Amino acid sequence: MWLTRVLCGHKFYSRKRTHGLQFIGKHRKYRPITKFMVQNMVRRLNLEEQNRKYLETSFLSEEEESGSARQRHIVQAKEFINERRGVNMRPHKYLIDYFKHLEGYRTW
Repeated sequence: MWLTRVLCGHKFYSRKRTHGLQFIGKHRKYRPITKFMVQNMVRRLNLEEQNRKYLETSFLSEEEESGSARQRHIVQAKEFINERRGVNMRPHKYLIDYFKHLEGYRTW
């Protein structure tokens, strides 16, 4: 069998391959690290650093922070109430709508 493979020109492949589950275990095969993976990681770390910086330094004092959103909440509540009123309201009807059928008989 070995002589047949040699005479037919089959290539002998290396036996250095990972058996079974390739990405789990002691002799696992590692994924190559690409430049896109590095860019994504750098972007994620920069975002995390920026978030940490914003959380560490507060720009409002406690007094300013306590009343900062009150005006916005009042405006949002008024808008919500006005929208809810408009949902159940029927369209307006005018007198001209009721007497439109009389238009044809106005001749003298």
